[in-house]
Amino acid sequence: MGIFSYIIGTGTSGLSGQRAMQQVVSTNIANVNTPGYVRQRMVFSAQSGIAGVGIQPSSGPRNRLLMDHIGMVKGQLGFHDGSNRTLSFVESATNELDGIGLGPRMTEFRENLNALTADPSNTALRREVLNGGKKLAFAFRNIRRQLTDASETSHYEMKYAAAEINRMAEEVAGLNDLVQNQEMLVGDTGNVELQELVSRRDELISQLSELADVTSVQQKDGTTSLYLGGGRLLVQADLFNEVKVSNIGNGPTYDINFTITSTDGGPDLDPVKPIGGQIGGLRDAYNSAVRDGINRVDEIAFEFVEEFNARHQSGFGLNGATGIDFFDPIAVQDGAAGSMVVANVIDDDLDNIAAATAAGNLPGGNGNLISLAECMTDIGTMPTGESFYDAWVDYRADITQQIQRATMGVQTERATAEQLENLFQNEAGVSLDEEMVMMSQAKTAFDAASQVIRAADEMAQTVLMMVR
Repeated sequence: MGIFSYIIGTGTSGLSGQRAMQQVVSTNIANVNTPGYVRQRMVFSAQSGIAGVGIQPSSGPRNRLLMDHIGMVKGQLGFHDGSNRTLSFVESATNELDGIGLGPRMTEFRENLNALTADPSNTALRREVLNGGKKLAFAFRNIRRQLTDASETSHYEMKYAAAEINRMAEEVAGLNDLVQNQEMLVGDTGNVELQELVSRRDELISQLSELADVTSVQQKDGTTSLYLGGGRLLVQADLFNEVKVSNIGNGPTYDINFTITSTDGGPDLDPVKPIGGQIGGLRDAYNSAVRDGINRVDEIAFEFVEEFNARHQSGFGLNGATGIDFFDPIAVQDGAAGSMVVANVIDDDLDNIAAATAAGNLPGGNGNLISLAECMTDIGTMPTGESFYDAWVDYRADITQQIQRATMGVQTERATAEQLENLFQNEAGVSLDEEMVMMSQAKTAFDAASQVIRAADEMAQTVLMMVR
């Protein structure tokens, strides 16, 4: 052992203590802006059987309880964020601030019918009724198209989230393998690199926690196992499973199904519990707002056309015609809103609009117009007991409440996550000021050690001269 090593031990890497200290400090400084990086510190200890100070493997403070809590909060943040992303598509589809949504078109059509009651034979007013019906039919078709687009976008977002989960799971498995190999290395160089690998893995797990609710378990060999969906294995050592997104039934109202591949090559496994996180929030909002919204709009359109046509068939047009549909009949509820149009017989001849309740009331009879105008707001016309207008208003109100809950959830959980991450950074983050102090202290310590070495050399030389 050299004289310098006698005073300051070198640990097990073969580097001098000073070089090891410099490496740790420089690594900390280089990673000052690296997300999730945990600062490293050299650990000094007395060396058994020899003089001097030994250097133990570098280490960083990792509060696992705090890290797990951050992961849980990020999972909740991801869930609300995923819900918000899907609901934002629905919000744009149901927005009626510009006055051209489904609700305003129902109101406008009702006003057109009421206006015609004052002069049932007026051609201009009859044309307004025709145009009002066309606008209402277009509003139904348009809202369904926008919700269908939201369905496709939501499905794409879920597949993208799953791809990100799988990518990160694969990287965590790769880091597990590197950590296992690195822990077998001897010396401070390996220790510093090991801590960087662990920091990277912890950051990936933190990001994963926002995409899905994952539970991490630290293993004795230095690896981390990840579970999701109520205990389904995602990562174990250097092995990883994949999350798959599939649809059941016909679009755009299909059911979304998540499965996890099996490491033993068996069939894909269903989650035991909801996966949660962003991908879970996307699915939850898809079910409650998009899929149910499309079904709701189709139901309203189907029931409305049935009821309105039945009332219109019972009336008489200016030409005495009766039994005429105002809208093209719709055979099935599925897709009803997307196929709603005014019947050609009405478009071709305005006299076919049935205003009167009896042929003897022509041309001034308006009794059937009153019934048609009330069709939108009559209670009990929907299977749920609501009116058509109220059914739509209730759906919009439910969307608004969901958006408010998701927005508040994002704000609350984000603030909580930021507080916890700041607390973690205070414990484990890199401070440039502290690193400069450490560097200065190291330099002072080793300068002092050099002076001791020189004094020892001088004393040794003096003793040798005396012996001679």
